[in-house]
Amino acid sequence: RDRAPPVEDVVEEPSRVEELEAELKARPRDHGARLELARLYRDGQDWNVSLAQYEKLVSARKYLPEVREELEAMVDEDVNRAQVYQLLGDIDMQQDHLDSALEMYRLARQSLT
Repeated sequence: RDRAPPVEDVVEEPSRVEELEAELKARPRDHGARLELARLYRDGQDWNVSLAQYEKLVSARKYLPEVREELEAMVDEDVNRAQVYQLLGDIDMQQDHLDSALEMYRLARQSLT
């Protein structure tokens, strides 16, 4: 008869999220890993944690076109819209798109009321 292995022999593999978090702890400037982590949290609908990762990418000025596209797609989700619009405005400011930035900041403020 086949028997299940004893509990102590079962080693759980770390999840990809855990791997990425460990990697970022060791190398906080691994922006590719941070983008992947943001996407994993987004896909799991863990919006606040996802937005925190995207915010770090915006602050570092990394992967801005990808981050913009992904944030725009999140606006229709059950997410903190004010934060999404704020980050979109920050991206626009960094890219000298001042009119668009002002519009994003206006939308951020509007979504709070």
